[in-house]
Amino acid sequence: MPAVRCYTGYRGQEAPRSISRGLLIFLPHTCQSRGELAAAALGQESVARAPVNLVLTAVFERSAGKYDSRASRYGHLEIGHAVQNIYLQVTALGLGTVVVGAFVDDRVQAALLHLQKEEPLAIMPVGRLP
Repeated sequence: MPAVRCYTGYRGQEAPRSISRGLLIFLPHTCQSRGELAAAALGQESVARAPVNLVLTAVFERSAGKYDSRASRYGHLEIGHAVQNIYLQVTALGLGTVVVGAFVDDRVQAALLHLQKEEPLAIMPVGRLP
């Protein structure tokens, strides 16, 4: 599915590295701090306390050449599929997650070192269940 190239995943606190030929990119260390990301997510405790926060973003222009105005729709569908798979895998590992959609886009982009072409769509803090 070509639209899968619309999304990129980010994980904080390690050296930048690209995998899977751009289908899914983890850019650890792109977050200035977990606190900055949590503040961008309106102070949500799950984001502040999680050892890993997956920030799912979209670059709709990557698919716009082929799909024109439908690129945004396909990108949102693919993010939904990614979220479902993350939930399934996190649960299989005995961990917990939640989709956070309440955040300030510009502040999330700033926390990710101003990756302005990336449109944040969801934050998924991952950690142990209480």
